Amino acid sequence: MKIAIPIKNENIYQHFGMAAAFKIYDVENGQVASTKVEQTNGRGHGAMLDTLLAENVNCVICGGIGDRVKRVIKEINDLKINKKT
Repeated sequence: MKIAIPIKNENIYQHFGMAAAFKIYDVENGQVASTKVEQTNGRGHGAMLDTLLAENVNCVICGGIGDRVKRVIKEINDLKINKKT
């Protein structure tokens, strides 16, 4: 399973659409097998989604995400969104 968390300045960043990057955790057998950071470079929601899909991310954990992006994610992939506040 791959889990993505939005980050900015190496810290967890609450909002999906404003994140500078995503830290992607590859979890195997309940353990973090590897991590990597994918920069967004201010590319916008579409490019962010493309990055997550290209990385085969299964779950995004974030504090805020717009309704439009949630709908698109559900339409194109069975990607789970965990909204944490």
